[in-house]
Amino acid sequence: MSAAQNLKAIVESFSDLLEGHIKLFKLELAEDAKVIGVEVGKIVALLPLIFVGYAFMCAALAMFLQRWLAADLSYLTVGLLNLAGGGLGIALAAKKLSKKQLLDGTRAEVSTTAQTLARAVKDPAITVEVTNG
Repeated sequence: MSAAQNLKAIVESFSDLLEGHIKLFKLELAEDAKVIGVEVGKIVALLPLIFVGYAFMCAALAMFLQRWLAADLSYLTVGLLNLAGGGLGIALAAKKLSKKQLLDGTRAEVSTTAQTLARAVKDPAITVEVTNG
């Protein structure tokens, strides 16, 4: 094989490799979006039930506390409990969401490719088999 043919084969192989990474990225992104979309849909569908039940529970708690506290203090206490609980819940959800790694497969493949190419560039004795497909 001449140098020009070798260069052409390398460029084509690299192009195929990049195309494969892009396809993997698209597939993985679509799958992640689908899973997230289904779970968000479930949450949205159930929110009205939670809101109504929660409102009744808060009113009942405030009325119960009125046995020992003035009405304004009982509603203030319930409100503060709601703020504390909601803030804690949001903080925990945000922490879990920040740990979610999207596109794990794509990242791993790109990292492996970069390491392989770096080794091949540093050590010319390494041969890379060129395949199509």
